Amino acid sequence: MNWSWHNPVSVRFEMGGFDKFLKEIRHDRVALLTSPSFRKRGIVDKVSDLLSSNLVSTHDLIAPNPTIDSIVELGKNLREKHPSCLLAIGGGSTIDTAKGVARILSQKGNWSLRNHLAGQDKILKANTIPLFAIPTTAGTGSEVTSFGTIWDPLTKKKYSVVGKDLYPEIALLDPELTTSLSVETTIASGLDAVSHALESAWNKNSNKLTWSLCVKSLKLALPTLPKLLSDPLNLELRARMMEASTLSGLAISQTRTSLAHSISYPLTMYFGLPHGFACSFTLPEILRFNSKTDDNAILDLAKALDFKNVDSFHEELLLLLDNINLKRYLQKYISDIEEVKKLAPLMLSPARANNNIRSVGISDVGQILEKSISKYIISSH
Repeated sequence: MNWSWHNPVSVRFEMGGFDKFLKEIRHDRVALLTSPSFRKRGIVDKVSDLLSSNLVSTHDLIAPNPTIDSIVELGKNLREKHPSCLLAIGGGSTIDTAKGVARILSQKGNWSLRNHLAGQDKILKANTIPLFAIPTTAGTGSEVTSFGTIWDPLTKKKYSVVGKDLYPEIALLDPELTTSLSVETTIASGLDAVSHALESAWNKNSNKLTWSLCVKSLKLALPTLPKLLSDPLNLELRARMMEASTLSGLAISQTRTSLAHSISYPLTMYFGLPHGFACSFTLPEILRFNSKTDDNAILDLAKALDFKNVDSFHEELLLLLDNINLKRYLQKYISDIEEVKKLAPLMLSPARANNNIRSVGISDVGQILEKSISKYIISSH
């Protein structure tokens, strides 16, 4: 098997390393991107104190699921500040926003992100603006990928901004920053990491290195995530999940995601279902669907994770979703299975579904969806 690997992100894992990392940033015009909670937690003030006059702009209003318009507006504001680098502190939405802004700032003033995502305005060769990423959730792996997710409420579509210029220059992994996460965010982000690992394995672009990253990530995440529910301040558990997240992020940086993510996007757009829940509840059925291929890839994965067979692996995934009470979170956002099933034709995104190791059609998506969602949602019809 021929394969290649490219990931230029310098990754630092350091418990309590936040202050030290900030002091080492050698840029005189830093723009901080983060979310409102970090203003409340005092992180914004700490960054301001440590960077002093080198901090030229602070934007702390980033919301989940960043939209094209919000990123365009932020890019417009930051262009006037002429930052020499971007510092993203937060979850995947914050880091993805920073990637969108970085793309805007690297292009000429009349370049349109919306047109670019629609396949019109091409990327012009320009200077890349460095991005420093400090993830505060253990889930998305965006700190080590070259792509970011952007949403458009107008068209009800999800887009990706992509390019080697969007790899962060340095990623700091400090588990202490995740201890204040809510239970819901801890679970949702952890499930996203599990999804990334699995989707890098049942993927046409999988190779020996991504396979190894997947196995290591799952061996960390599967037993750790349920334990965090009863011991959320345990730094060792937080560290394991952060490591699992980055390992799966490194894997999808090569393979991209696959069918579970393809199914998830309309659920987030139409129901507001958080991404980690949307891309995880179908994993057991996708595992079973993909096990029907004739190359034994799923059986090999099950055995690598110390399961006797695919059925026991399937049962373990179902048990994980039960242990974290996924039913409660799905029912918080979705009340009618029939409304979900109507979205099946929108769930076959070629850019993701075509990565799946088994060919899949709309009828397959419908069956996977119904088998999965019926475990958690009761139809009102």
